Amino acid sequence: MAGMTVLVLAAESFLVGMRIIYAVNRISGKEYKLNEVWRQRWFYRSVFLCMAFLGTIGVFLNAGLSRIRLLDLIGTYLMLAAVDWKCREVPDPVVICYFAGQVLLGVGDKGWPMVYETMVHGLVFGVIVLLFAGCSKGRFGMGDAKLLGITALTTGWRYVFQVMCLAFFLAFLYSIWLLGVRKSDKKTEFPFVPFLFAGVVIQLL
Repeated sequence: MAGMTVLVLAAESFLVGMRIIYAVNRISGKEYKLNEVWRQRWFYRSVFLCMAFLGTIGVFLNAGLSRIRLLDLIGTYLMLAAVDWKCREVPDPVVICYFAGQVLLGVGDKGWPMVYETMVHGLVFGVIVLLFAGCSKGRFGMGDAKLLGITALTTGWRYVFQVMCLAFFLAFLYSIWLLGVRKSDKKTEFPFVPFLFAGVVIQLL
C-alpha cells in the first residue's frame, strides 16, 4: 500500500472516529463541540478500530479507495439516518467531517483535478437544493439540503438526483401509510434522511 494511501486512510479514520463519537453522543442526548470529541477516551479507540478495519479491507481484500469511499458514504448516511430518526436533526459537524473524508478519499483515488471538476458540477445543484429548502417553509429541512449539497459536491449531481427521486418516492409511500393507516394529520413531520439512506442502498443495488 503506497505511503499516500496510508496517510489518506489514517486521516479518514480520524474523521470517521469523530463522526461516530459525535453521532452517538447526539443519539444519547448529549451535545459537544467538535473539538471536545477528541477528549473522550472512546474517540481514540474508534480511530484505532477504523484504521484496523480500513487497513484490512484495503490490504487483504484489495479494496481500492473508490470502494472505501462508497463504504464511507453508506456508513455516514446510515449514521445520520439514526440521528435524524432519534433527534430530528442532521448535525453539521458530522456533515463537515463526511465532506472532508470524501474529498480526501477522492483526491487519493482520482487526483485533485477530477475531484475539483466534480465539485464544480455539483455546486450548482447544491445551491438549488439549499434554495429549495429555504423556500419550502420548513417542509424540507436545511440539514437535509446541506447533506445533499455536500454529497453533490463529492459524488456529482446525477447521483444525488437519483437518490433524491428514490427518497421522495419512498417518503410519499410512507406519507400515504401515515394518512391511511395511522390516521395522522397532514402536518405530521417525519425525518427524511432514513429515506435518503434507503435511496442510497436502492441506487447501489
